[in-house]
Amino acid sequence: MEQFNAIAREFAADTGADFVDVYTPTKAVEDKPSIYLPDGVHINMEGNWIVALEVLKGLGE
Repeated sequence: MEQFNAIAREFAADTGADFVDVYTPTKAVEDKPSIYLPDGVHINMEGNWIVALEVLKGLGE
């Protein structure tokens, strides 16, 4: 995910697109299992809430 995030950020910079980093805030959650579904890959409602707040912040910039 870190590599994907870096590539996406670089691509956005190269193309003049906006980039909203939703990975870093989810990475910073101390109790990571609490934001993932039982499969350990997809985020649950709490994880989606974190992502949604970041997207809203990005839209406000």
